[in-house]
Amino acid sequence: MPVQVDDVRTLQNYMKQLLRRARHHARSVDQIVFPLAGAIIWKKSPKPLEVRSGRDGGMGVALWVTINRKRYAFSYNHAEECIDMKVGSFQGDVINKFSNKTSLPKLIEAFEAL
Repeated sequence: MPVQVDDVRTLQNYMKQLLRRARHHARSVDQIVFPLAGAIIWKKSPKPLEVRSGRDGGMGVALWVTINRKRYAFSYNHAEECIDMKVGSFQGDVINKFSNKTSLPKLIEAFEAL
């Protein structure tokens, strides 16, 4: 069952865990995490973010967000070493890919298009 992220403390805990994992397992995305989180918060609907449950029952790192009545899923793509943004679900179509190589203007452009 997903964990709802609807307060600053839960968001801080999620971001700490996300950054810790990125620095350990996914160095190709550890610097885009903060700008991406800001873009998600900027564009999200009033609904809470939802984070996939982790193996230990706590928070995982993959998340869902609703923007303009559409649901988007964000998860790490190990093969391409990037964060995939998919429409609808984690099995949905990939509409954007983000990594440390993604410029801030490109990130903003991607979210302005939603």
